[in-house]
Amino acid sequence: MGLSYGSETGLGTTDIRITTAQIVRSLIGILGIVFVVLIILSGVYYLLSKSDPEKVAKAKKILLSAIIGLIIILMAYALTSYILNMLIEVTGPPPAGNQNQALANTCEGDDPENAYLCDYDDIDLTQPTTKILVSQCTDAKKCEYYCNSRYILLNNSCQPNPYTCQDADIPNATLCVSEDIDLAANTAKTLVSQCTSGRKCEYVCNVGYIDINNICQSRKSITPEDLFNGSAGPNVADFAFYTEDKGGVDDYNNNGVMPVGSFTVSWTGCAAGNNYCNTNDSVNADTKDESTNLVWSKWLDNGTSHTWFWANNCYDPGTPENPGTCAANGDDACQCVKKTTVKTGCEALGNGWRLPYQKEYPQAYIDGSWGNLSNANNIYWSATNYSAYTNYAWAVYPSSGFTYSYTKPSIYKVRCVFDGGTLLKNLFNGSAGSNVADYAFYTQDKGGVDDFNKNGAMPGDSFTGSWTVCAAGNNYCNTNDSVNADAKDDSTNLVWSKWLDGGTSHTWFWANNCYEPGTPENPDGGEGGLPCNANGDDACRCIKKTAAKTGCEAMGAGWRLPYQKEYLQAYIDGSWGDFSNANNICWSATTASGYTAGAYWNLPSTGHSSYYYKTTNYKVRCVFSP
Repeated sequence: MGLSYGSETGLGTTDIRITTAQIVRSLIGILGIVFVVLIILSGVYYLLSKSDPEKVAKAKKILLSAIIGLIIILMAYALTSYILNMLIEVTGPPPAGNQNQALANTCEGDDPENAYLCDYDDIDLTQPTTKILVSQCTDAKKCEYYCNSRYILLNNSCQPNPYTCQDADIPNATLCVSEDIDLAANTAKTLVSQCTSGRKCEYVCNVGYIDINNICQSRKSITPEDLFNGSAGPNVADFAFYTEDKGGVDDYNNNGVMPVGSFTVSWTGCAAGNNYCNTNDSVNADTKDESTNLVWSKWLDNGTSHTWFWANNCYDPGTPENPGTCAANGDDACQCVKKTTVKTGCEALGNGWRLPYQKEYPQAYIDGSWGNLSNANNIYWSATNYSAYTNYAWAVYPSSGFTYSYTKPSIYKVRCVFDGGTLLKNLFNGSAGSNVADYAFYTQDKGGVDDFNKNGAMPGDSFTGSWTVCAAGNNYCNTNDSVNADAKDDSTNLVWSKWLDGGTSHTWFWANNCYEPGTPENPDGGEGGLPCNANGDDACRCIKKTAAKTGCEAMGAGWRLPYQKEYLQAYIDGSWGDFSNANNICWSATTASGYTAGAYWNLPSTGHSSYYYKTTNYKVRCVFSP
């Protein structure tokens, strides 16, 4: 019966050789897609590897296997085509009618303007078919044409789409991809949590912003709880004592993973797939902080330590370009005379790279640099000068937020930032004022100075956020506390108190409403009989008082001792210009993960952050977060 046998049994009548070819080609196509997906998957593994050798090796293995598989598929396709062509040549072409007729039939007429043919609508035609314009492609295979993007079917022709997204752009948000094209009617712009395929003029908040009451607000406007330090991990001595609700620990977590509950933001590992975070630098780019848009480098010179002058591309003291010594406050040679040839440090990496400002480092720590920067547990130079002693500059541990000033000829590690002119927030330190010795030397472009400005006004060009003074008109920043409320940081929503107890200094235990070591409620002693005197001493914990409260919690509901990260953020936002009595060391609630006998203190005037024995007396100020 030949080919008619198929029709007699209800099967198709296509020549078996054509059917075989179609089946083989379809299978090869499916396998080709599989191997392309594997190649993409290997790229994703590589981007997420963060330079982990095992993960990088896994990504390379998948990529190599996929490439080999793809080559095999291409060779199989070529071999199959060759064999089928030989069979047809030897056995002759398929019989006339049916399949041949379908191949002979075509779409007829002129191509409609500004339109494209619907997928596969010009194959397997049973008769010559006229080209038609449709509002939507169907499965009827009728030589259908659909209008191109930004065109719409009107009066049987594709005309420019007159419909648009209505109303003003939504601030701090981005239109979802292609959601302003192919609209069926004028459509209002809407803010959504994530883009959909509905093409509804949807917008999503930019990186660093979040939808609050249908407005994209800074991530720091979410709630004050964002900036908590997290609970200690098992690397910390007696880690179960140091939970988030009692102040937590620094991010370093005694060389452990990031503490659970610690604030962090999104970071991107720099790799080939993102053009090394758009620096085009495969050697130096490390990771990108998505909240600031800063790309951070790996440590320079394979981790070799250098002076501040080398790091900041300045001539060393004692050279012809910068004669003299930098040994005391006011020494002229402490200035930065920039090199224009044979550059050093960050500026030697090329345009866009520079030494970070002091404020950029604690912001990176707040955002989670310990979990994202390579070699983070080292002290690194910032570009910023210490205003009180110009022979010193600020340096920071990205692992713990420890911020201290050191003499500029000292040698420390160097890492850099690349902003490329796309900073989401300018966290620069400002130029020195007249209170600073040789203040004209210490301009913002050379690193500026800390906000303290040697007990002067805030540097005019230093970054600062918006603050609200607490007064009767705003119900004392909505605390209803006319005695303690001082000022509100509008970027975090935290209300800060004045110093407690008329500025009297107290222990960390008093400040954090904890029983003092050596009391019946907290009896365990320490080395040599001294309570809370060494890392791991049980009495260094905080056992909260429920009656006769002390410190911040004695002020009433909502008041508490600030976390370390909250103090650092307050300094970045301008606490020196907005706190009363800001030039005093104050306790934070956060315990030092590597030495549990110590807790972090902060100086809101300069950003100075370190830790000391919890039994030491320092000032106390509080935050209100209802």
